[in-house]
Amino acid sequence: MQAAPTIPGLRIEPPLVNGSGVVDVVSVDDAWNLPAGALRKLGAFTTKTITRAARAGNPQPWADTLDDGSLLNAAGLPNPGIDAAARDWAHLPELLGMPIIASIGGSVDDLPHLAAALDRAGWAAAIELNLSCPNVDGGLVAGDEHATAAAVASVRAVTSLPLLAKLTPACGSPRAVARAAVAAGADALTCGNTMPARAVDPATGAPLLGAGPDGGLSGRALHPIALRLVAEVAAAVDVPIVGLGGVDGLAGADRMLDAGATIVGVGTGAALDHDLLAALAAHLASRARVTAT
Repeated sequence: MQAAPTIPGLRIEPPLVNGSGVVDVVSVDDAWNLPAGALRKLGAFTTKTITRAARAGNPQPWADTLDDGSLLNAAGLPNPGIDAAARDWAHLPELLGMPIIASIGGSVDDLPHLAAALDRAGWAAAIELNLSCPNVDGGLVAGDEHATAAAVASVRAVTSLPLLAKLTPACGSPRAVARAAVAAGADALTCGNTMPARAVDPATGAPLLGAGPDGGLSGRALHPIALRLVAEVAAAVDVPIVGLGGVDGLAGADRMLDAGATIVGVGTGAALDHDLLAALAAHLASRARVTAT
């Protein structure tokens, strides 16, 4: 199918967003912060995932950089909670000069409360449902089409903001989940999130992460998996798709678009190369001009 070029009610130009929780200006972990000037190259900024109560996250270390340019992480959704985020992140649209996509997650029962609070706060231009976090209990809602539909519908009932559902590559039936999300009211889909993975010290067998041996794999190793997810979902639904996973250069962005994405997402690549966002923004703008002619 040919996806729609834009998300209804949300203009993202250039078609470039950050992955939630990786490159940030509101992170509790300064190691991943990028200057606001670098982030202004994006077409929209996605916040860290907001939960109902504040979360300190998992024990440190949260991430381990692998030799091939990939990343294993298990941050555990650190964030200040919805009350503080709704109040204290209201400056983000002015600071960055772009639409802000508020990511929400945690308990599925909490999602309508979170969405309604952001709707009232007024600074979010869209909401992304993080239904695919492998680093918290019950986080892989997007592995099941019925659970995904119920979660999306519960949020659609309380807000008219554009709604993105974030899917997982750890799913045996991504087409069915994508169709269920769209039927329940999702305006766009983010494909996808990290892939559940494990890493230990080869010499000692000790976990590389503070939370234990298991985490989420992102970066270069995830890229071919993410491309397949994007292609499968693009064949199943006719909505905008954010292609996210392992984009660390211009060729990766092109592969995402060729697979069926309409918007490119970048996370680990930008965390490891702070100049990547500017290069991608210029490349996507140039590609758009060529396409238009």
